[in-house]
Amino acid sequence: MLNVGIIGTGFGAKVHIPAFKKIKNIKVNGIWGKDLSETKRLQDKFDIPNVFENWRNLVMSPKIDIISIATPPFLHKDIILAAAENKKPIICEKPFTLNATQANTALKAAEKAKIIHAVDFEFRYISHFQELKKLIHNGKIGTIKYCKISWITGGRARENFPLNWMNYQKLGGGVLLNYGSHIIDYLGWLFGDIKYVSGNLKILKKQNVSSKTPDAEDYCEFLSIFKSGILAETVISNVLFGGEGHNIEIYGNRGTLKLINNNLFDPIKGFRLILINENNISKTLINEFKSKNTDGRIDAFSKLATDFIRRVKKQKNEVPTFIDGLRVHKIMRAIQKSQKLKKWVTV
Repeated sequence: MLNVGIIGTGFGAKVHIPAFKKIKNIKVNGIWGKDLSETKRLQDKFDIPNVFENWRNLVMSPKIDIISIATPPFLHKDIILAAAENKKPIICEKPFTLNATQANTALKAAEKAKIIHAVDFEFRYISHFQELKKLIHNGKIGTIKYCKISWITGGRARENFPLNWMNYQKLGGGVLLNYGSHIIDYLGWLFGDIKYVSGNLKILKKQNVSSKTPDAEDYCEFLSIFKSGILAETVISNVLFGGEGHNIEIYGNRGTLKLINNNLFDPIKGFRLILINENNISKTLINEFKSKNTDGRIDAFSKLATDFIRRVKKQKNEVPTFIDGLRVHKIMRAIQKSQKLKKWVTV
């Protein structure tokens, strides 16, 4: 039996706790959150033996074998360094630090401690994405020419939507880090290395606030040219009413594959995989992703966490690691640099 400690009670409670509870021979044995009363409520709800008053105590506790990080990004680096110092395997939410410099520091600490590490790039674990990759690599639509991704939602579009860490760069906010990191990861997973990027980041929604003005972008677009020559176009925003959700279109010289999710309330549920052949005849290959869980991310994270646990147990399962997290950060840094310089940037 391995004992997991959950750090963070937002996404931690929505996804990490129920996902780990689905895995055999794993016990969620501890939890920390910034609001102690809320943390104790979750302790009762999920029957978790131990509540910790600060995350460092959880990391150092002999009752905890594995650290699961589900806090806002500004806390990630310090937690990772502490977990590495205590020789404990780490599974961390994306983006796994604030920037490439912190990512490199975290990776070096984990490698020095010789611990297993993973980042929650969960889209790789959705069956629709896995089938998409298989079809691409089997040449189903021939040579890939162009990829178009749009992830447009209105979850934070209301004028009175409360501000939080997502609105501030120093806390890890912005749609590039929080949505774009997923896209950049699965683009690399599907097509290989990105060579050049060109980016544009903006704040579209005006905030009527008396506190510090938000400075993290709520709109991002970037072009990517891969070493293979594939061109990918990405547009992301979470402040536009009536968006169509998360859609991926991949165009080859013998057809097109589309992965469509029009569910604006769940980033996993709703995906359909569609093939359009050379005669423009459309066929649904896999219907909507179904789940018995209240949040579709539980399914994907549970699969990733299962592979992570297997690696901890010395099995050879592959998981996205801090190496992948650093690669993603380098590309995001190049996109940000392109925004400032107003030109293409080499990754």
